[in-house]
Amino acid sequence: MSPKGRLIFLNALISFLLILSGMVVLTGMAGAIPAEVISHRLDPGEPTVGSPLNVTVEFEIYDEPLTYITIQWCIVEEGGGGACGPMKDMAKDGTGRNYSIDYPAGTFQNATYEFHVYDNYNPIYDFETHVARKPSYIRIDATMVPNTIHPNETITVAGQLLTDIGQPVVGAEMNLSIPDSSVFSLGTSGEDGVFSMDLMVPGSGYFIVNLTASQDGLFGYADLPLTVSDWMLPNMAITGTGIDFDEGDAPPGAGDNTFYQNASVIFDFEVSNTGTDQAMNVTIHLDHDNGTISDIIQDSNLLPGQRYPGSIQLNTSELGTHTIKMSVSWDQTAPFPEGHRVPTLDLAYKVLPRPVWTGHTVFVEMFTQITCAPCVYVEESLEVLHEDGVNFEYVVYVVEDSESEMIADTRDVVTTPVLFIDGDLYRKNGSSNDVEVEIDEVRGLIEDAASLERPPVELQFIDGEDLMLTAFLDPEYRDHVSGLMKLYRIEAHSMVRNNQSIPMSNRYMGSGPGQEIDDLGPGEWFNITLDRPLPGESYIAVMESDYGEILISTSLPSGPAPEAYIAKEQVLLRMGSPGEKDIHLVADRFQFEDKGFDDVSLDISISDLPEGWSVLMGDAAISDQGTTIAFTRGSSMKEMKPVGRVRYYQDILLSLSIPDNVSGNFDFNLMVEAGSDRYDVLVIVIVTDQEAPEIEILDVHLEGEGKTIYLYVEAKNIPQGALVKAIVLPCNYEDGGSCGQWQSFILSPLEGGKYRVALAGIDMSGYTHLSYRAWVEVDGAKYAETEDEQKEIASLIDIEGLDGEDNGLSPWLILSLVLGVIVIVAILLAFIIMARRSSIEEPADEHEAGGPMEGGEAEGGALPSDGSEVSEIVQQAPSYEGSENAIAGEHQAVDDLANSEEGPPPSDP
Repeated sequence: MSPKGRLIFLNALISFLLILSGMVVLTGMAGAIPAEVISHRLDPGEPTVGSPLNVTVEFEIYDEPLTYITIQWCIVEEGGGGACGPMKDMAKDGTGRNYSIDYPAGTFQNATYEFHVYDNYNPIYDFETHVARKPSYIRIDATMVPNTIHPNETITVAGQLLTDIGQPVVGAEMNLSIPDSSVFSLGTSGEDGVFSMDLMVPGSGYFIVNLTASQDGLFGYADLPLTVSDWMLPNMAITGTGIDFDEGDAPPGAGDNTFYQNASVIFDFEVSNTGTDQAMNVTIHLDHDNGTISDIIQDSNLLPGQRYPGSIQLNTSELGTHTIKMSVSWDQTAPFPEGHRVPTLDLAYKVLPRPVWTGHTVFVEMFTQITCAPCVYVEESLEVLHEDGVNFEYVVYVVEDSESEMIADTRDVVTTPVLFIDGDLYRKNGSSNDVEVEIDEVRGLIEDAASLERPPVELQFIDGEDLMLTAFLDPEYRDHVSGLMKLYRIEAHSMVRNNQSIPMSNRYMGSGPGQEIDDLGPGEWFNITLDRPLPGESYIAVMESDYGEILISTSLPSGPAPEAYIAKEQVLLRMGSPGEKDIHLVADRFQFEDKGFDDVSLDISISDLPEGWSVLMGDAAISDQGTTIAFTRGSSMKEMKPVGRVRYYQDILLSLSIPDNVSGNFDFNLMVEAGSDRYDVLVIVIVTDQEAPEIEILDVHLEGEGKTIYLYVEAKNIPQGALVKAIVLPCNYEDGGSCGQWQSFILSPLEGGKYRVALAGIDMSGYTHLSYRAWVEVDGAKYAETEDEQKEIASLIDIEGLDGEDNGLSPWLILSLVLGVIVIVAILLAFIIMARRSSIEEPADEHEAGGPMEGGEAEGGALPSDGSEVSEIVQQAPSYEGSENAIAGEHQAVDDLANSEEGPPPSDP
């Protein structure tokens, strides 16, 4: 073989070996599955409509026992698109090998069904079966003509044979006879089950003519009364002709003559005379099961061939099974024949309690703010109630988020906290500052909403090959439902924290596309395929009716809460080169109870660290491989929050060292993994020639001057270009507790490291306190931010003046205004007189002799440096009092700030 041939053969051999090894690997992987289905059983083996069905699936276990198996059925239709039932949990036996489920009677109709078995929502097994509706007896529809004869006359019995499910019975063997006698006639049903048979009856008396039919193990019979007499006799009969009621007054699938309580039900009947003589004084007797008897009397007689149609209203006020016996009595000219029988009709009916469709999963929406102190108690009540299993879903709108702010605008929300329960505004004035009180009150609101009747729609997320949202209407419901399916994206365990630094739950992140649902009928399904949520996010689905009612809500399981939170998401350091700086990472754990917890392993690693830099934790350097520390109860500090939550926290101290001859801006990432949760902390380092002194805020407070409130800040080491900012929130801490919406301000500099701003644009009427804090902002980053402080408004200014209750003008002020107007009018008149004299005396050519103003451009381009205050008001709601002034103040703030560095330092007003 040539060298080239050997090379080709070698390549082919290597390829074959690679393919073979790959098949071996795949075969080994296929055999490593934990379990597989080896059989399924149905009981009964051939399911029929109207019967219960047990489905059992047997597994071969290769690994650990299975724990969560579900099953779902779908109707097999040509071309696909058949309806599917909801996914149901299967129960396991003691071995963990067999899983079963019992479907009640009435679940399946006459169709072919495909069953899908899932292991933790992963499809693992499918099978099909047909549910047939089989007949159980022969129904005989027959009439006899005549039914009163003389001896040795012939009667004719004709009609049709049908199965109990309406199929014609052809070729059935039939026998028309008089029991206990030799009188009979044989026959066979013909096409479409139609038959006609004659019988001659000798003798006289009262007889019951019996008609039987049989075929392939199915049987049927009918009894027909016959009178044979030499006399002219009436022949009376009473028959039921129908029951009239509204569709919604009877439960579906409950059988004949079953109604809801207090339903309006009319029973129609007919009394007929098919004899040879008239019946006189006909009376219908009603014997009720409660022992009462009532009569229906017809005034006229019934001649042969005449009928009396009547009706009665059934009593449905009492629950249970009831019977009415109806009988007919009459007078006749001939003596009653031997064996005379009064015709009767028995009616049985059942009364069931009318279903009340309550207990739906309520949807709660809350509007809150990060700075709102009363809001924390309501937030906590929602989390506690949800943790306790109360049947509701909730979403939290943080109005500092732009998405939530737009929704607050459309809902006219201008204060927080606010709750909407099933779309209705139940609460405007938030908190009592007692979480137990809030829990009781919110629980009551949710229970009240759940007690309202709603159509029994079931919503469920199905996480299989695709993420599905299924809406199913209970088959017992007697109406159709239509509406809008809404989808909310939420951050179930948010890093955004409230006023007590507790992470907010179910924070609103945006809405998914709405989906119209039209004409959803009882027992029907509607499926929606969804995109999977982003990491850290989840879904809440809400179905709303055409009338705006919340019908039902549900949520996609979002997993357990993080084992630990990392408090900081971004760290900014200013340092000189060479130098060292501390980096503080705070790990938090929040618990509803003060009890022990399993140790949490925190894996800390670093990426993108500049060359020559080092980050130490103690004496150990952190690298790309990272290091691990334990977050334990014993190594943590404990803090009891006012809402009853227990916070455990641990300060993780890192040290950054940078070498010499470094300058500029740098950043790197710290990664902290706590179980399945990961936190990325961006560290931004600004390196200067020498380390800048630390920025400090020494004091922040409020002062009232007349009708104006000023916020003062004293700070030091403020770098050039930095801004001193503050945030102010009006709150009511007396009547229930509520807050307005926050506003931010930029302070203008005074002398000696002091700054000030007037709190313009804040509507303080109706509020008792102002919450505030300040910070220094450099290049968009915050420094030296203070803790929240509160100040009573009444201690700063006259609140009555703000409310408009003390706005009267004093006599001295009125006198001053009158004198001022007189002086202004006198000055205007003097100017007018001087102008008229000047225009008379001035020659016309003097206007042409004048030129441009000497001295060039007019002065006035520079802004005064007189200590005018700089203020910027950031509006967080669509409308507030003083918004125009706020915008103008913002423009003035930018101009003043731009020129404050050029002129002399401003003087203290």
